[in-house]
Amino acid sequence: MYFCIRMIIETIGHASLVIRNNEKKPVLLTDPWLIGSVYWRSWWLQNYPTTAEIEELTNVKYCYITHEHPDHYHTASIRKLGKNPTYISALLPQDNISTFLGSQGNKTKSLKTLYLV
Repeated sequence: MYFCIRMIIETIGHASLVIRNNEKKPVLLTDPWLIGSVYWRSWWLQNYPTTAEIEELTNVKYCYITHEHPDHYHTASIRKLGKNPTYISALLPQDNISTFLGSQGNKTKSLKTLYLV
């Protein structure tokens, strides 16, 4: 028996990727910066997601945040996504992302990282 699993990957916002399942529902979002500006209002998105796109992303199951720069870890966009996603980040020596998001009542997971020397 064979299963055909198709992933649909699209870019949205600045550095965000959305991975969708066979039913075209969002499963994973990375590095959310979807609204507003960053770096003291000096950076703006070139193409903002529509209200409908952002509303759809509030149903995403997982949101992976790669690092703490505000164009990848945008707290206003995270507040807009709400408490539905599980926010995933790397377990770094100072686990600031998961600690902060967890203190705000969000579901979080930290992934161990592999350091190559």
